Amino acid sequence: MEVSETDCARITRDTEGSDVVDSGLAATFELLAKTQNEAAAPLLVDALDAESRAVQTAAVRAILQRRCPTGMRELVRRFHEMDESWKEAIREFHGRLLPVLRDAVLSGDPHFVESGCQAACCFYEYDLIPTLLIALEDEANAHRETAALALINLADALYRDLAARDERRRRDPQISRLNAVTVLEASVQRFARHKRLEPIEAFLQLAARDNAALNRILGDPRDSSFVPVIQTLHGSRRSGVLRLLLGFLDDPRPPSAGLASLFRRTDRRAIDGLLKKIGGEPSLAARNNLKHVEHIAWIEDYALFDDLDDAQQHAAVRTVALSNVKRVDVVKFLEHAVVKGKPGGRRAAVAALAPLNGADANALVMRALRDDDPAVKAAALAQLRGRGIPGALTTLIEALDSDIRAVREAARANLEEFSFRRFLPAYELLEDDVRRSTATLVRKVDPTAPQQLREELESPQGKRRMRALHIAAAMDLIGELQDAIVARSADEDHMVRSEAARVLGEIGSLEAVVRLQEMLDDASFAVREAAQTALEEIDAAAARSKAEAAGKPAAPPLPIAPVPPSPTGVSHG
Repeated sequence: MEVSETDCARITRDTEGSDVVDSGLAATFELLAKTQNEAAAPLLVDALDAESRAVQTAAVRAILQRRCPTGMRELVRRFHEMDESWKEAIREFHGRLLPVLRDAVLSGDPHFVESGCQAACCFYEYDLIPTLLIALEDEANAHRETAALALINLADALYRDLAARDERRRRDPQISRLNAVTVLEASVQRFARHKRLEPIEAFLQLAARDNAALNRILGDPRDSSFVPVIQTLHGSRRSGVLRLLLGFLDDPRPPSAGLASLFRRTDRRAIDGLLKKIGGEPSLAARNNLKHVEHIAWIEDYALFDDLDDAQQHAAVRTVALSNVKRVDVVKFLEHAVVKGKPGGRRAAVAALAPLNGADANALVMRALRDDDPAVKAAALAQLRGRGIPGALTTLIEALDSDIRAVREAARANLEEFSFRRFLPAYELLEDDVRRSTATLVRKVDPTAPQQLREELESPQGKRRMRALHIAAAMDLIGELQDAIVARSADEDHMVRSEAARVLGEIGSLEAVVRLQEMLDDASFAVREAAQTALEEIDAAAARSKAEAAGKPAAPPLPIAPVPPSPTGVSHG
C-alpha cells in the first residue's frame, strides 16, 4: 500500500483540535509506520506539529516504528518541547534513538548536541558512553563540557539503576556497567592526554573495589592517573565513589592509597558513611584494615564529634581506638570523648582506654568513675586493679554496696579471687579476724555462696559439714540457712551436732530454741552441754534487749544447773 493524497488530507483535517485518534486515523498511522514510501517521513514530521497531542504521540510512535532518520533527528531536536506522552512513547522503543544520539553528540550544532546529551540521560542510553568519551577527549570539540556533564549524569543514572533493579530497563544494568567500566578504564589510562577528570569520576562511580585497573593505579604512585584518581577519591561527593571507598574496609588486601583516602575525607557525608559501616562493632576485615590507618583527618575536629549522635560517637571512638594513629592523638581524642561525649561515646572511650597504660590514661579512668552513666562507671571499675591504681581494691569493695546493678556486677567481676570456691579451702588457714572480714566480702562478691554453702552442709564428709557451719556463721548466712542448720542438729556426728547447737544459739529464733531444748536430751554430753550454753546465750541476749528497751542495765543471768549426765552414766561426748 502507498500513502495517497487522501491520507495526507485526512491527517491534516483530523488532527485539528482532536485529542483522540480514531480507529481510521490509527490505521493510517500504522500504514505510515510500515510503508516503503519515503513520502511518509515528511508527513509524520509535519504531524508532530498537530494541535492534537494524541496525534503528535501517534506520529512519534510511527517515526520510531519505521526508524525514520529524519523523524528521529527531529525528535531529538525537539527534546526540550517533549511532554511525558512523547517520552513514554520513546521509552517503548528504547534504543532506537541511539544512532541519532551518536550523531547529535558528535555534531557541531550546539542545540543538537545539548538536546542529544539530555535525551541520552533521560532515556538511560548507557551505550552512548563511548561516544561521549570521544567528544570530551577531543580538545578541538567546542562542546566537551556538555558531553562531560552528560557522562557524569549517565554514570549517576547507571549507579542508581544498579541499586534499583528497575525491570523497565531494556538491559541488565550489570551488563551496562561492565561495558561502561571497560571503556572508562581506557579513558582513565589516557588521562595524560585529555586531562579530563569526568571519566575518572564516572569510572570510580561504577568500578568495583577489586577492579584490576583501579588497583594497579592505586598501587603505583608513578602512574599518570594516580594523582587525579586520589584527588577524585578525596573530593567526590558521588554515592558510588563513597561506596567504593567504604568497600575498601571489607577488602582483605585493600590498596593502601585507597584506604588512606577514606580517612582523609572530612566531609560529613563520608564520615557518616564510615561510622555507619563501622557500627557497634566493625567486621573482622575492617578491624584488620584499621590497624594500618595512621592518619584520621577528623580526629581533632571536636565540634564534628560533638554533633554526632550517640551511636555515631560510639563508632567514631571504636574507629580511632582500633587505628594505628599516634598514641598522643588517640588519648587526646578519648579525653574529649570521656569528658564531653554522649553516653555511647563515653562508654566506648572508657573501654578504649583498657589497653593504654600511663598516668594520662589512668587519670581518665579515675575521671570516668565519677560519671553519671552506670555503664561508664562500670567500665572504669573493670580497669582499676589492672592499672595498679592506689586504693583500687577499696574502691571495688565499696562498689559492691552500690544501688546500681551494673556497678555491683562490675565490681564482682573484678574481685573474682573472692569467690566461694577459692575461699572454702583457704578458710582454715586464715586468722579469726581475717576469716570474718573475708567471709563478708565473699558473700557480697559471690551471689552463689549461699547455695554452695548449703551443698557443703550436706557433704558426706563430717569435717566439711563442720567447716560449713563455721563459715555460715562467719558469712552471716545462718538465718538464710536455718533449715539446713537445724537438719545438721540431728547429724550422725556428735561434733557436728554440737557445732549446730552453737550456731542455733546465734540464730535465736523460736524454731532454734525449740530444737535446742530437744537437744538437751541428746545422747552426747558434749551436744547437751552445747545446747544448754546456746540457750543461756539466747536468754542473756533477750534480757539485754529488754533492758536496753527499758533504758536499764541488764540483770546478770540466773545460774543454770550443770548439764546432767546421760541416763546410763556414760558420756557419749
